[in-house]
Amino acid sequence: MDGPFSRSRVALDAIRVQQRAVKGALDALDKALVAGKPGAIAKAAGRLGDVVLPELGSLREALERDLQAERAARGPTLAAALKRACESEGIGLAVLTRSPLELRLPPLGVQVDLDADRADVVFGRQRLARVGARADEILAARREALAELEGKDWDPAAFLGLVFEAWRGLSPRGDWVELSQVLPRLAWLRQGPAFHREPNARNFAPWSRAGFCYDLHRLRRDRCLSHEGWRLSLGPATGGSTRDKKRVFWLEDADGRGQYHLTLRFVGAVC
Repeated sequence: MDGPFSRSRVALDAIRVQQRAVKGALDALDKALVAGKPGAIAKAAGRLGDVVLPELGSLREALERDLQAERAARGPTLAAALKRACESEGIGLAVLTRSPLELRLPPLGVQVDLDADRADVVFGRQRLARVGARADEILAARREALAELEGKDWDPAAFLGLVFEAWRGLSPRGDWVELSQVLPRLAWLRQGPAFHREPNARNFAPWSRAGFCYDLHRLRRDRCLSHEGWRLSLGPATGGSTRDKKRVFWLEDADGRGQYHLTLRFVGAVC
């Protein structure tokens, strides 16, 4: 019998055989006890000498060997399955780091924990989904996360206009403003007419840190950084500012490389 956990299956089949033997021995013992015949009772008791406990030990040993083999093969098996699946769907696949294992399925990343048998689909170092470390689950989670991030009506110029409006509202004098302050104001400005007519939880369209990072990524991807003579500028986080991850945002390029940013502003007089 080939395939994963084959030794465990063989051991399990052996236990089933033993169980049938034990059942026969117990039935015989029951009859002997009812009859009250010592000879028959001794004979039936002898049949119980080769029972299940030794086989359970064999099963445990087989399970441990199979689990060790499966853990050792988990990485190569996942890599081969992902390669085939990505090729069939026309998705790029790159290994960013091997320990810990980080992959790039553009434009999203995947962080894999082989020991825990799980994978996180991420963007901007924000987890979008957690699934098992299997190719089909990873690709399905990637599709769902990407559909959520992309939305239906991406208009880079309109979004940049909202970023400008949020920045102006926070800094009338044109100073640098922290991205952590821009995010909630932008989330408010992005709400649709239903929310502004009736501002309740049912009408509120949530927007995550990952969504904010992704839309800033799309602005740069679409080369849409200028609004009515003003050009968007992003300020990198330096020194101790990177320690507080609530204040900084990881902005990355198409290859997954990037850095933490802390602030933004618009610079005027762009021709």
